[in-house]
Amino acid sequence: MVTFQWLTVRIVALFISLTILIDIEMLVVMLSFLMIHISIGLKAIIHDYIHFQKIKLMLLILLRVSIIETSRYILELFI
Repeated sequence: MVTFQWLTVRIVALFISLTILIDIEMLVVMLSFLMIHISIGLKAIIHDYIHFQKIKLMLLILLRVSIIETSRYILELFI
């Protein structure tokens, strides 16, 4: 069964492999797609293997904050 997350991961992986051009805009796009790909993958792992709801919620919040901070750092690196 094809879900939205399954399709999104495949499309993001396709864009990551297609945007290997050495252009600043393409590099930012590639890194943002990479962050989306990592975020979806880690969310799937957390949902599958963490069974305590409080720990799962804490890890999902921590994941979101770390993805936002990493993305902000990457954008500051290029600006």
